[in-house]
Amino acid sequence: MIVGSVQVHWVTAKLGGFGIHFTRCGGFGSWVGGVKRLWGIVNFILAICLAMTILITKVAQSNRRYTTVNGGTHLLPPPSGVKAGALALFAVMGIPQAITYSIPFALASIFSNTLWCWPR
Repeated sequence: MIVGSVQVHWVTAKLGGFGIHFTRCGGFGSWVGGVKRLWGIVNFILAICLAMTILITKVAQSNRRYTTVNGGTHLLPPPSGVKAGALALFAVMGIPQAITYSIPFALASIFSNTLWCWPR
């Protein structure tokens, strides 16, 4: 069981890293029309992802199964669809995380350049 959870951890870490790499290195900010617009789009993605956590939780709760071993009740793992949904959600949430880490510095440099530049 530990081997499976370690594998799941590495898969989720790789997918989250892919989201971070795609957003930072892909020039995605210039493709959508600038960092300000990208910041707004990512806030909507984050809101949708947070709402999706409610859906995944409700589906997981409705599919909860138990087993009895030696007189004790144990919770069985969730179905593969719930696991896949949670993994996909984690991968998509890598994009807002990458933007949150990089955009404030880009906005600070844009505003400091336009506010404090010397007249030419």
